[in-house]
Amino acid sequence: MMKKKYITLLAVCISTLTVSLLSPTPSLFADEADTLWEKVQEASQVRPYPSEWQTERPTQEQVAAFQKENAQMVFKAAEMARDFASKFPDHAKAEDAKGTEKEMLRAALEFGHDQAAEKLLAMSLDDKERFEIRSMVIQQKAMSKQAEGREAVMLAFESGVRELAKEFP
Repeated sequence: MMKKKYITLLAVCISTLTVSLLSPTPSLFADEADTLWEKVQEASQVRPYPSEWQTERPTQEQVAAFQKENAQMVFKAAEMARDFASKFPDHAKAEDAKGTEKEMLRAALEFGHDQAAEKLLAMSLDDKERFEIRSMVIQQKAMSKQAEGREAVMLAFESGVRELAKEFP
């Protein structure tokens, strides 16, 4: 009987020790959160235009490539910020991360990222923000018709404005 009590007590001690060793400590979470937040901050820095563009005009292809690369970078930063906010919702920087996500998605949209508008519109936005985003998308769609001529651009703008008028009476 006594032997059974010791075995039970030993089993409880071992399981408690195992759980405590396997459970991450708050400082581990804090360190991980702080490290991830630093990465979010670093990724959120939009690269400036190359300095040589001040003296030598870039080609359209160079500008397009630069914008596409920046779009990918800031979109990734938005994803990192969203991951931070969902992984560490009680962290002091969680609200900042949500703001950073929105800011980076907006930058990605301005750089022409094709998924940024969808992600932004899925967020909780007021009507003014929603209107601005939809307007940007319509403008980008219209401007993408430039190769087809001025009339194609104007038709795309007109169609987009009609959509906006229905969506925002």
